[in-house]
Amino acid sequence: MIIEALQNLHPVMQTFFMTCFIWLVTACGATLVFFTKSVNKKARAFYGNAQNKVKPAIRHFLEKSELS
Repeated sequence: MIIEALQNLHPVMQTFFMTCFIWLVTACGATLVFFTKSVNKKARAFYGNAQNKVKPAIRHFLEKSELS
C-alpha cells in the first residue's frame, strides 16, 4: 500500500522521501552510537582486525593497478 503510493508520486518527490528516510535511519544510528557509553571490546577488536586485513589488500591492488 505504501509502496504503491510512492510509486505513483513524481520522481522528484520519490527522491525527497527516500532522502528523508535515509537521513532518519542515519540519525537513529548516530543517536545509538552517541548514547552508548561503552564499546564492546570484542567488537572493537573485530573492526581493528578487519582494518588490518583490508589495508594490505588495498595497497597490493594499488601497486598492481594502473591507477598508481
